[in-house]
Amino acid sequence: MVKGPDLLNKKVSRGELLKFAGIGLGILAAGACAEKTSSAKPASPSIANIPRETADAQPTPPQTQEATPTPEAVEQKPLPNPEQIVSREKMDDLFTLPDWEATKASAGGQKEAADVVATYMVDNVVNGLLNPLTLVDESKITELGLGQHAQSDELVEFCRNLQQYVTDKFSELAIIDATQGSIPESLGALGRGGIDNTFVALTECGKPESLAGRVALFSRKAKRRINANKQRVLYYTDFPTTPRKKRIETTVDIQDNLEPKPDSAVCQRIDKELEKGSEGKWLTFDFAPPTEEGPMRLMDIVIKKLQ
Repeated sequence: MVKGPDLLNKKVSRGELLKFAGIGLGILAAGACAEKTSSAKPASPSIANIPRETADAQPTPPQTQEATPTPEAVEQKPLPNPEQIVSREKMDDLFTLPDWEATKASAGGQKEAADVVATYMVDNVVNGLLNPLTLVDESKITELGLGQHAQSDELVEFCRNLQQYVTDKFSELAIIDATQGSIPESLGALGRGGIDNTFVALTECGKPESLAGRVALFSRKAKRRINANKQRVLYYTDFPTTPRKKRIETTVDIQDNLEPKPDSAVCQRIDKELEKGSEGKWLTFDFAPPTEEGPMRLMDIVIKKLQ
């Protein structure tokens, strides 16, 4: 596999290398770290540079050297369209929200059901949007070349297209109106994090030797916080007046599995920047009044940093 120059190995300032956006790592715009080169224009040809030829004098043929064989170049396969690799079954399983009445019956009450829903929203929805590569069909994930890509316009576009595709499908399955309230802002923050995580997973720091447990896939995931009573943080409110809604709130920390080798300066810097973006978050989910049966539907999502 022939790859272009790996710009992540260039010696650049941390500000040029990493930029934070939302709750994730801000990826480099393609070419942002490209070296500034200056090259003189080739001199214009002139008759002074042209060998004179006469009938009596034949030009001396230039000396030729035997060509050195070069390895045959193998083109890297273009990255696929998201709809070709993402599992619709996985998205349906993760992004179809729980049935409130069924959850309440099995959990034993409203507060208990709210705790189940809060865990579902963090483990399935938030982490699914933050890690869209986990939604790729298992038979196709290895074809993407995890940890093998150099930075390029095509790679950045793939990360963005994959995130948009997954976010759109989530909105179709779980949200009443994705233009209302804080939903655009919250999905934007999760989307930026997801784009960043896909980028890291596909470039050099996504290799198994840079990941804890030497697993195959880099990931950043939210995990619910535990309070002083050793219970998961939970706030549940049932609003009986217009607009009627159920509000479920919880707090999370963001954890990743990047564990770079000591001699990898680039991945060490990325690891430090990821730590800065792992501060606690307060998540608020507002749900429309549940029907007698069927999945819940979101009215609003709010994501705030914990003070």
